[in-house]
Amino acid sequence: MILKDLKMRYTDKRSHFHTGLGIYNSKFYANAGILFRTGVCLGITDYHFTIGKRYTEPQTDTLKSCKFVPTFNFKDKRDLLDHLPINTQIIGVELPNSNYHFKRAKKLHEFEWPDRCVILLGAEDMGLNDDYLDSCHDIVYVPTDINVSMNQASCGSIVLYSRYLSLMNKGFIS
Repeated sequence: MILKDLKMRYTDKRSHFHTGLGIYNSKFYANAGILFRTGVCLGITDYHFTIGKRYTEPQTDTLKSCKFVPTFNFKDKRDLLDHLPINTQIIGVELPNSNYHFKRAKKLHEFEWPDRCVILLGAEDMGLNDDYLDSCHDIVYVPTDINVSMNQASCGSIVLYSRYLSLMNKGFIS
């Protein structure tokens, strides 16, 4: 049933958008498993990837998402950029800690999602460094009452749901 549902989501409308989900130097593989599974459950991720640490299927990905969605391991940012689909924007998810990036960062609920994008999350403890943030077309963050880092899987799931709502509102998915 799951495989049939996954095949059904590829319609004519599907060709107008795509969503990639990536994690840079994930501290815990459990977070990657939760995020990749969330993307598959929402039916919005077309491919997953890691940068730095190689992805190994964690127990938290009980769906075994890499059986349904291509999963890539990139060595570094250059490797990602060399293989990024044409006309795809990189959306970095990061707390706006530095003044430079704070000016660019947008609150998630105010963000207008592009049709084709890659969502890139950094590790919980280190986030995305300036080199990666400089490559992002946009930077979004989940505003909270206190300005501390959220769990990577929790934050990423909120961002994925925002992407899901955006695609639903545009009529790409129902």
